[in-house]
Amino acid sequence: MASLAAVAKKQRRLVPSWLWPGPGDIGIEHPALTRSGLGLVYIYLALLFLPDNLYSVLRFVIHPLAVLWLCIALPKMAGRIRFAFPFYILLLLQVWMVLSMVLTQDIVSKPIVTGEYLWFPLELGVLYVLMIGLGGVLQTVSRYIINFFLLICTASGFVALLQALHVGPAISIANFYVYRSIEGWDKIEGIRASGLSSNPNVNVLSMLVAATLIAYKSSRRQLLWYD
Repeated sequence: MASLAAVAKKQRRLVPSWLWPGPGDIGIEHPALTRSGLGLVYIYLALLFLPDNLYSVLRFVIHPLAVLWLCIALPKMAGRIRFAFPFYILLLLQVWMVLSMVLTQDIVSKPIVTGEYLWFPLELGVLYVLMIGLGGVLQTVSRYIINFFLLICTASGFVALLQALHVGPAISIANFYVYRSIEGWDKIEGIRASGLSSNPNVNVLSMLVAATLIAYKSSRRQLLWYD
């Protein structure tokens, strides 16, 4: 009977085990809390690769949900949250940006309350704290997050490759990200493949981060087919 139940659980899995925790996975004490937090992280990472206008709207929804999740998860975490030194530098950068905006408000017309890039360090910090909190609920959650990030980077790299091969639909995708045509960029003949990003340099940076994460995985275990 136990083996039949295990088979049934395996058959009900709609998402691969390397991407999403299943009902029978070991070590998950709070399944609903873990999956909801992981879903929020996935949304955050996806918004990094989606057009900016989507993030400019959804940021007013995703950040309050992340804060609410953290308030619920804090009593259930194993140990206390510890921040790395770069996080404090990020907060200092946020303070400096706000002070600069206040002192130049009569020159810079960006609204201080809703200015998207003004609060970017703090909003990026919310993702960092959310991932730390998620790690306090499930210690092995980092493998799911890394795999999801690599999955999106794979999609971005694939789109960039199609753009480099002058595939029409892939080039049309860039119109949602880049304010000008990627063909003949800066009056230079050819296509600057940007993938799922607003700039080719951003796409290259994401590929470098992905390569670093794959190297990290290879140092911990033998790589699998999806790696």
